[in-house]
Amino acid sequence: MTERHYFDNAASSLLNEACLEAERAFDAQPWAGANPSSLHDAGRHAFRALEDARARLARSLGAQRPSEVTFMSGGTEANNTAVCGIAHAVLASSAGRRHRVLVSAIEHESVLRLKGRLALLGIDLDVIPVTAAGVVDLAALGRMLGDDVSLVSVMTVNNEIGSIQPVAEVARMAHAAGALMHTDAVQGFGKTRVDVRELGVDAASVTAHKIGGPIGVGALYLKAHTPIEPLMIGGGQEAGLRSGTTDVRGAVTFAAVAADAVDHLQERSERMREVARVIIDGLAGGDDPVARLPVARNDEEAFIAGTVCLVVPGHDSQSLVLALDNAGYEVAGGSACSSGSLDPSHVLSAVGVPRDLALCELRVSFDSRVTAEEAGGLVAKVREVCGR
Repeated sequence: MTERHYFDNAASSLLNEACLEAERAFDAQPWAGANPSSLHDAGRHAFRALEDARARLARSLGAQRPSEVTFMSGGTEANNTAVCGIAHAVLASSAGRRHRVLVSAIEHESVLRLKGRLALLGIDLDVIPVTAAGVVDLAALGRMLGDDVSLVSVMTVNNEIGSIQPVAEVARMAHAAGALMHTDAVQGFGKTRVDVRELGVDAASVTAHKIGGPIGVGALYLKAHTPIEPLMIGGGQEAGLRSGTTDVRGAVTFAAVAADAVDHLQERSERMREVARVIIDGLAGGDDPVARLPVARNDEEAFIAGTVCLVVPGHDSQSLVLALDNAGYEVAGGSACSSGSLDPSHVLSAVGVPRDLALCELRVSFDSRVTAEEAGGLVAKVREVCGR
């Protein structure tokens, strides 16, 4: 059997030991599976576990109080709820005056594709361009801001190229114009420092499965007193913001992996930077490069350590991904949410990469469990495939 090497962490991280330990501890409880809204003993135990997880996750995010954290099914639901819910509430409170939402050109589809949904609410979605360096164009943002803007949404870290966005500065500009600020922190949380109070945001989306936790649980940070309309209507769970029986097991596990990621952030980032250098130097450096960097990485601190985006001229993404998979290396041709698409990445297009090169994208992403030796093996295999 071919030995497997996982390099698709940005799509979903494999479960780590912090996750497995938390799940085992939860499953051992006699009340595991009880509804936290129930009044009996098992329900009260589940409720206490849920609220403990909420407080723990709030600390990892830098939130001022646990009530600012709402558990959800993942980043997509959190993004949808934040953007549509806040924009709708502000539109109503401003008597229709603030009817515009600004988002960057490299946002995740769960933000960009809200244009039609927002239009049904009478809200316009306008796109902020990004620079060739892969960060939001602050000068363009300044020109677009006005007293008709309700919300600005800019991600913390891009999911394809790994560029860290100037979220704190964007938040300052948004607030100066009277708008609120949301950040999709799904790819940043646990991989770079994300402190919601330091960033100055009103809302932030996070999820567990990007940092070694389970798929299907995420959270929305919502600063106290931020206006919002809920998308999920029902029994009024999660303080009325997200109805539906809360996944206590997922919440407890998310809180555990989040604390583990934040506690070990620096040391793990340093190990991942070594791996990234092996990949970049081996494929895009030296006298015989087989790949190019679509965005210059002159300052490594401007990118998260565990995501390397390349374009491999002459080799379309799908063929390259399948060839590497056959050899035991699991990588991506771009965002997993768009896999199978015949269109080039909207992220690479936004930073000015020509269509023919954008169709040759290779995204390599990993966590601290991947070694430099494994990265060297990947480099050798990519070069071998390109040689064939």
